[in-house]
Amino acid sequence: MLARAEPSRCPCCRQELPTFEKYGITIRGDIGAVTRNGQRATLTPAMLMVFECLVDSYPKAASTTGIFDVMYSDQDDQPRKHIVLVYISHLRTRLGPLGMTIVNHFGFGYRLVIDGEKPAAARSQSTRN
Repeated sequence: MLARAEPSRCPCCRQELPTFEKYGITIRGDIGAVTRNGQRATLTPAMLMVFECLVDSYPKAASTTGIFDVMYSDQDDQPRKHIVLVYISHLRTRLGPLGMTIVNHFGFGYRLVIDGEKPAAARSQSTRN
């Protein structure tokens, strides 16, 4: 699970807003903002769900099925699992300026890579849930 960072406050009502920080990545779920090294990316709610799955699994890979289940387990009319690849593609574009990318673990899922770490070294760390 992501650790809570210092609370940010709503400018109108001063109520605490959800902010999480892990591995130097700050996630503001209320506005879909991801910040790292002074750079910021804005994510849609669906992209944010996928990203949180990847961060929670880091440094291991998150399964495509696990990501899909987090996104759509509460819906009767579910899209095809290919939708996860669509969100991964959008995330790669938005996370690049923050020094992060996502690598494919063929037949299993995806893994977050921070600051160009060697993805091959971590392949043995992926778990199959």
